[in-house]
Amino acid sequence: VDNRDQVIGKFNILEHVANNQGGDDIQAAFRQALTGDTIHLGESVLDFSLADRRFSSRTEYLTLSVDFCPIYDENQTIISVVALNQDITERKQIEENLRQTNLRLEASRDTLERLIQQLPIGVQVFDTNGLCADVNQSYLEIFGVRNRDLVIAQFNIFEHMAKDKTGNDIKAAFVRAVADEITHVGESELDF
Repeated sequence: VDNRDQVIGKFNILEHVANNQGGDDIQAAFRQALTGDTIHLGESVLDFSLADRRFSSRTEYLTLSVDFCPIYDENQTIISVVALNQDITERKQIEENLRQTNLRLEASRDTLERLIQQLPIGVQVFDTNGLCADVNQSYLEIFGVRNRDLVIAQFNIFEHMAKDKTGNDIKAAFVRAVADEITHVGESELDF
């Protein structure tokens, strides 16, 4: 709307949103507000490609958060209804983009987990506190672990590594890796 004079005294909510997606809900909420109820309609999607050009030059979809509140005079008679419209189109688009990104990340995580499980080398994944979060089958075979539950969420690199030079080197490399440094410990002999 370029000018409020385009709408005031000319736009009738009961006539001009009728053909719009969400129009029936808006009209029903307006009618209910006329009975004295304050209505939170929630999200309404309006298709402005169908809009009366006298009232809007928009041509795309718009997502609104809509509320209707009755206004009373001194005799407690409803004299008007206020429509509160908040454009949440951009927020809804951001939410949808975030949802799509999360789906892609979840798919990537699943792919990475399958890849780790199929690697022929032993892989042990730790959280940033040093607690083992996952191991692959090759790790279990290399270290002779029969049950992965004995390691996952049980083994902590800071508590359970040997206190010798090799153990200290591995712990130091882990600390550097948590600090976002790629580390290579090299060959290590472990005494079981």
